Amino acid sequence: MVHSMQRLWDDFKERTAIERSIPRQLSLNRTLSLIEQFYAFNIWQDETAHDEEGFYSVLDNLYYYMSERYMKEDVTYLATNDLLSAVVENSTGNKTIQVFGHILVGNLDGACFRYILLMSDFINLVDWKEVEDFRAFVEIVYPFLPEDDLETLQMGYTSFSENKISKNRVCEFLMYIILKYREPRFQDMENRLIQFSVKETGQMDEQEFNEAVENLVPVCNERSRKRLFWEAEAHGQMDAMQNVVPVMRLAQIASFLALLQIAPVIKESVADKVAKARAKAIAAGEKLPAKGGTTQGSTDANIMSWSGVRNLAVSVARRKQSRKRREQEDAEESELYSTY
Repeated sequence: MVHSMQRLWDDFKERTAIERSIPRQLSLNRTLSLIEQFYAFNIWQDETAHDEEGFYSVLDNLYYYMSERYMKEDVTYLATNDLLSAVVENSTGNKTIQVFGHILVGNLDGACFRYILLMSDFINLVDWKEVEDFRAFVEIVYPFLPEDDLETLQMGYTSFSENKISKNRVCEFLMYIILKYREPRFQDMENRLIQFSVKETGQMDEQEFNEAVENLVPVCNERSRKRLFWEAEAHGQMDAMQNVVPVMRLAQIASFLALLQIAPVIKESVADKVAKARAKAIAAGEKLPAKGGTTQGSTDANIMSWSGVRNLAVSVARRKQSRKRREQEDAEESELYSTY
């Protein structure tokens, strides 16, 4: 990783002179809840924000989200300091928080959390029973991988999970390979995007990226394509880059756009295909149930997913609209009585 978490504190000091000598300690669950709500805020912005409002980096959007949440400037910075402290403290022990931290400092693009949430939708749909279920799953979500690469991915998961299976372990392995820059779709997309990087090797402007996506991800969501490019460009300004984005980050964006395009097909078939592959293999005597596998809902905690976060976004937006209506009604009522 290029940037350390110290970058968060350097950025914080540039934004405010407020200091927090002893941050308020947030629990792990509280930290994860705030991250999930922030993701919901971003997804809602993706769908409803207007271009005229401008495009901002994920880190800028975090401060904007916290200012909307806490209203007062000093409280906003103190609360953000507490959250950043919790991210730094827990990043080594929790992969969700670790990914979030690396997105904030710019080692990963904001498209990564969107990609993980979408993949988690597919993971949630599968009834995980055996380690070999992972092989059937990756054949579905990575249809472009050759046999040898599928085998390598399966061996990597088996080693990572210690020959156990659960949706949490599968999701953590996905984040693990993203953090190691080994995610298959990201790698494949980066190799394909490089061919379109003409003006300057290793980076692309919006025109080059648009042309590449039109070839690689036809009929993609143009609103998301534009928004994610300029979100990445805004983060690149921290590295003195203007109007261009590194191909590595664009590969993560293009991968999310590609996955979003085929998501309905995967959702419709992934659970059934994994179950059929398992039944076929067992009938052929090719595998036995995994030792120590965890599949029951009581022991396999829920994972953060696209559907769940998007539902949260809708709920938060409704509460926000209701609050604005109440504030407007109170203001009108106050104005009415002030005339008497």
